Amino acid sequence: MDNPVEVPRGVGLTPSRHDSVVPIEVVLSLVSCVCPPCQEKIRQKLAGNVHTLAAWRERTPEVLGKIVETVASNRHLDVEEIINGGNHRSLVNARREIVLKAREQGFSFPKIGGVLKRHHTTIMYLFKNGAPL
Repeated sequence: MDNPVEVPRGVGLTPSRHDSVVPIEVVLSLVSCVCPPCQEKIRQKLAGNVHTLAAWRERTPEVLGKIVETVASNRHLDVEEIINGGNHRSLVNARREIVLKAREQGFSFPKIGGVLKRHHTTIMYLFKNGAPL
């Protein structure tokens, strides 16, 4: 058990709700009927996903920031106003648009909430109950 592989949350292999590191041997033991050459292919694929996931995490703030900046410029608002502002309709609609665009790109509610300085349940409400723009 010397080769740990990072497994993203939601794959069904994580022991908790948080992202975890699971040894490759644990993953391979789940598919014990797989032949050794196929196990090696799985091992290589999982090792490649670690680098992809790390790159994804590094670019998350950058991509979300670009979404916020684009929506702010399209709506003629300041980024700080959207993030720190109140509940004026124009600000809420801008946040809703940000949430919809971010979810299309696969970002989680907590990540979006972190950027917008809102609780993730507020982001969920904007996504689920907000009128289409």
